[in-house]
Amino acid sequence: EYNIEVLKLLDRETVPQGYNLTLRAIDRGIPHRQTYKSVPVHLVDLNDNAPIFDREIYEVDIPETAPINSPIIRLKVSDADQGKNAQTFLEIVGGNEGEEFRINPDSGMLYTNVMMDAEIKSFYTLTVTAIDQGNTGTRKQSSAKVKISVVDTNDNDPLFDTIDMDVVIPENEPAGTSVTKVVAKDKDSGENAYISYSIANLNAVPFEIDHFTGVIRTTQVLDYESMRRLYVLRIRASDWGLPYRRQTETQLKIKVKDVNDNRPQFEKVDCVGQLSRFTPIGTEIITLSAIDFDAGNIISYRIVSGNEDGCFSLDSTAGVVTVTCDLNDVGVIARELNVTATDGTHFADVVKVVIKLVNMNNTSGPPRPYVMDDTHGFDCKDTRVAKRLTEVLAASDKANSPRKGEREEFAMMPSRYGENVHSPEFINFPVNIQVNESVPIGFTLVRIRARDRDLGYNGKLIFGISSGDHDSVFRLDPDSGELKVIGYLDREREVEYLLNITVFDQGKPKKSNSRMLPITVLDVNDNPPKFKSSLASFRVSENAHNGTSIFRANATDLDEGDNAQITYSLVTDTDDFGVDPHTGVLFVAAPLDRERQELYELVIRATDCAGNPGSPSALHTDALIRVIVDDINDNIPSFSMSTYSVKAREDVPVGSVVAILSATDPDLGSGGDVRYSLVGQTEGDNAFAVDSLSGTIRIVKSLDFEDRQVHSLTVRANDRGTPSLSSEVTLIVEVVDVNENIYPPVFPDFVMAASIPENQPIGSLVTKVEATDADSPSSDDSRVGYSIKAGDGLGYFSIDNEGNIRTLAKLDAESKPHYWITVVAQDHGVVPLSSRLEVFISVANVNDNVPLTREPVYYPRVSENSPANTPVIQLTASDPDSLTITYRITSGNPESFFTIDSHSGLITTTGRKLDRENQAEHILEVAITDDGVPPLSSTTRVVVIVDDENDNSPHFQQNLYLFHIPETHHQESALTQFQGGSSEIDIGSESILANGTWESFPENETGDNLFRVIAVDQDVGENGEVLYEIMSGRAKGKFGINPKTGVVYSHRSFQAGQEYDLFVRATDHGFPNKSSISKLSVQVVPLPEESLHPPVVKNPDQRVEVHESDEVG
Repeated sequence: EYNIEVLKLLDRETVPQGYNLTLRAIDRGIPHRQTYKSVPVHLVDLNDNAPIFDREIYEVDIPETAPINSPIIRLKVSDADQGKNAQTFLEIVGGNEGEEFRINPDSGMLYTNVMMDAEIKSFYTLTVTAIDQGNTGTRKQSSAKVKISVVDTNDNDPLFDTIDMDVVIPENEPAGTSVTKVVAKDKDSGENAYISYSIANLNAVPFEIDHFTGVIRTTQVLDYESMRRLYVLRIRASDWGLPYRRQTETQLKIKVKDVNDNRPQFEKVDCVGQLSRFTPIGTEIITLSAIDFDAGNIISYRIVSGNEDGCFSLDSTAGVVTVTCDLNDVGVIARELNVTATDGTHFADVVKVVIKLVNMNNTSGPPRPYVMDDTHGFDCKDTRVAKRLTEVLAASDKANSPRKGEREEFAMMPSRYGENVHSPEFINFPVNIQVNESVPIGFTLVRIRARDRDLGYNGKLIFGISSGDHDSVFRLDPDSGELKVIGYLDREREVEYLLNITVFDQGKPKKSNSRMLPITVLDVNDNPPKFKSSLASFRVSENAHNGTSIFRANATDLDEGDNAQITYSLVTDTDDFGVDPHTGVLFVAAPLDRERQELYELVIRATDCAGNPGSPSALHTDALIRVIVDDINDNIPSFSMSTYSVKAREDVPVGSVVAILSATDPDLGSGGDVRYSLVGQTEGDNAFAVDSLSGTIRIVKSLDFEDRQVHSLTVRANDRGTPSLSSEVTLIVEVVDVNENIYPPVFPDFVMAASIPENQPIGSLVTKVEATDADSPSSDDSRVGYSIKAGDGLGYFSIDNEGNIRTLAKLDAESKPHYWITVVAQDHGVVPLSSRLEVFISVANVNDNVPLTREPVYYPRVSENSPANTPVIQLTASDPDSLTITYRITSGNPESFFTIDSHSGLITTTGRKLDRENQAEHILEVAITDDGVPPLSSTTRVVVIVDDENDNSPHFQQNLYLFHIPETHHQESALTQFQGGSSEIDIGSESILANGTWESFPENETGDNLFRVIAVDQDVGENGEVLYEIMSGRAKGKFGINPKTGVVYSHRSFQAGQEYDLFVRATDHGFPNKSSISKLSVQVVPLPEESLHPPVVKNPDQRVEVHESDEVG
């Protein structure tokens, strides 16, 4: 009876095949007898392993157009246990509050459960758990994250922020004037949300739109009097989506506003007439008329000069000139009146009215006044202004009336391709699909075809499997309609699938169509036969007859037809057993011999494919059958030799063992239990005896060489089987004459010490030992040999017969500084004698290691302007040979910016200030030396990087800039704001800097670039980034400056002769920041006249190389 104990934790997953223990039972007899037994140990699985996902985090993208029930990703889970402990159940436990997704709990395939919308939610993080199906209370689980990005598709039209806009623009604005800006937004993302703008009017309009910004500008100067006064634009916004763009239109009404842009013009000018001096006061002598092309302007008249005495008056509204004095009192014969007209803003050219005074009086009666109607009596030059006004009014009526031949603008487009009218239709839909269960993953079964007679997104089709794929083994490509296998098919699990194939269009609202598709899975030979048990043990007697049945193998196959037909064969190469190919019966085929082979491990193979094992598709399974052959007593005890010969000294005491004879019997039990005895021993030959159990031969009577030199003994061995079997052997004992070995070898001391330097070559002499023996020099009893028997120096040292101890390996004092060895000196006597000597060997150290730092190069950092004794880096070196190491800077420190502590290796700054602008890094070479003999050293490099501090102010290239800019002629009204040639800033600089306001401008604001100032800061990073501000004084609003580039610009007009004093401040981004100021003197100069001989560039194609490292200026 025995108990097998478990000594440490067992793990079936580590040793799935279990253990095959061999037990040995041994008795306590002399000699020992033993037997063996094989005990197979099968480990029963416990649920001690949690399911494991193949990834902790899954990341996957899906289009938002994916139909419901679209497969997303398969989560793979493994469990090292077996059976139901390894069966896993998957479940979504987090991140699916809206139930947007579902998971097949068995296959791990994740599906969409609703239609996705990237505009509502574009990212999901799901938590999926896998729980094994072990017994309640032992179940284990694990979880994984699934990050799902919903990829945007072009499913949203652009939308304008404002619909049906009305704007007003004054006439006479220059071409390129911004009218307004339209903004459309698209809820999609990426290129699907990129919007371009266009004007969709069929007829030409004097406007253009920036395709990217939506800014609408004029393409020509608008004229209220001669062009249209109202424009209706169709503004179209289109996204950049694929495969079709989506677009929307809005209406923009632009009204042209009349401005006072015309001067009054007189109908008649240069009037000359006669007037009697007797004309009474109050007489209207002439009416002047002026016309203004602008609408609604009221014209007033006035005399500019020529009426200093007030003899004439001019009605400011009617333009009538009246006499207001007695003309006889006028001392000149002619009077010239200069008359002008104004609309309140503009003045007409001065009209000259020359009045010649004459003495005209009728002597026959009382004096009559000289009366003229309008200009009758005056000779005037006609300017034809009235006719031109008539032409302008006619052109305006024509421009604002419908034109012949002009195309009628269509109503704005409701959508790109109209309404979604038609549903998708399948084309040649398959009736049934048959597929082998062995098709590989990715195999295409069929391409589903469909059509939709709508256009654009209304006809864009998406395919999907609505139901029927409960094993998650199929995938229908949503775009191409290709039906593919994405999981392993198994006819034994599922013979037929009925898939609900659905096709959707992308219209609004969506329309769809569905058809059922049967898929039949055909059998292939993918299941090998299975034995009920893959391991079995049986017993048979070694005298069993040929044909004796041992057991019957039984295997089954899950396939069908020929694939399930099984034949049996014996894989193990043996002639002792055979198997029936049809019944699977294992039988004895040849005589057995337990002593030749006690245990047979036979492999029986079951092969399918209708008994055709040569078929390439045939599958097989093997089972291991252990056959134990039971023993019978059929072997005699056997000695290893037929005759044994030994020598025994004549002085060996009684009871000494002469020999041990052993006979073996391969039989088991009593048939293998051997007993020994001496046969034929006479009374005078009884000096020896044998132990019946162990076969030990002992001396029972003293031997005498002179009495008898040789003894011949017969030893018999019997087993205890039935019947008992025996054998005999002869033992010859030769008696040896003895001459006595009295003295052992002697060392001069019981311990000695020796030393050897490290790294000596193998075979180097360490020391020599010597022992003396006082026995007769002529005998072997005094000849001494040496050997090393013990100590931690075994394997490192050897000793020869002369006592020379030599090395067997190179010694290293750093690894092991000393050794002990035990040297034995032994003579060569028949009964040898010996003595011991303990030898202590020390290994002397040699300076053979160079001191080294951990890194070959170090990159410490230190701020510029650091004070003295600022730590930079601590160097640490090690040397196995020495504890004392010194450090020294050998190069890279000519100006002594750094110093190093020779003992600690600490590098610090000195009193000299570091300046990054002068030198950004210092490369130091540091020598590291030990104190050995000779001293050894190494070198390490320390690259000290000097970090920048904000210790430099921005520096302008000039303290005073003088710029000349040409005059501009944008608007007369703007020029009048800066009349005169004196400087706009006439106060001192100090007063300006103290009381002025610094102005900063957005980086994206632009105007007409005038000039550029540059300030350079030698610092780096934010310390070297410069921000520009401007102080304009009383010219505030006239100038602006780009805060990054220093470009000075203006939106305003300039007139020759104007001067401006500005101040520009450059400030860095350091902390605290630093700045500097420069003065700018701006002078406006007249535009040069166009030259008849402009300069000509002789070589217009010149190439100049500029390096990126060149400094500014």
